[in-house]
Amino acid sequence: TTTRINVFEILLGVFLRRDREKQKFSEKVRSFMDSIIILELDEISCIQSAKINGDLIKSGKEIESTDCLTAGIMVANGCNTIITKNVNHFKRIKGIKVETY
Repeated sequence: TTTRINVFEILLGVFLRRDREKQKFSEKVRSFMDSIIILELDEISCIQSAKINGDLIKSGKEIESTDCLTAGIMVANGCNTIITKNVNHFKRIKGIKVETY
């Protein structure tokens, strides 16, 4: 399971690749995305994301908006664990357990 925000981040990586690498990598990404559940950014997710972002800003622990959107989608869908290399940002969010690889 992933979020639509993570899909954006992966696709950004595709478009930052050299032209000859794009198509091969793009096909692999499309195949992978077709095999998993993608959680959408809906109204409840937006509310949760804004709450998370606001709380972090008020406490002086602001992180990137895309990370808040990802966390808001997770919370709205009952997910409480994220697997990421960005431990520093996600460990600031209450209620989210962070695992890395």
